Amino acid sequence: SVTSFKLSSNILDGGAVLHQSIRLASANSSYGYQMIAFVHPDATECAPHFLNLGYDVQIRDTPFNESAIPNPELVAAQRVSCCGAKEYIKLYSY
Repeated sequence: SVTSFKLSSNILDGGAVLHQSIRLASANSSYGYQMIAFVHPDATECAPHFLNLGYDVQIRDTPFNESAIPNPELVAAQRVSCCGAKEYIKLYSY
């Protein structure tokens, strides 16, 4: 998942390496694979780059409204990770 994007970041290198690793690992497999990049609306500038790397890009917002959480401790807990509540776009992979 991509929650923010700067062209100078290494995220594209990581995406390319991941795709190549999966492609090589699945070369002798009877199973296929699909590379999907879940991209937050704040990071849509990266979409064309991931498309060029062979990813299916899906623009997805945080799957819940953070302001609708009534418990202030749960809201504060969303600030623990680097990306806050945006990290939850990974849930779309399930």
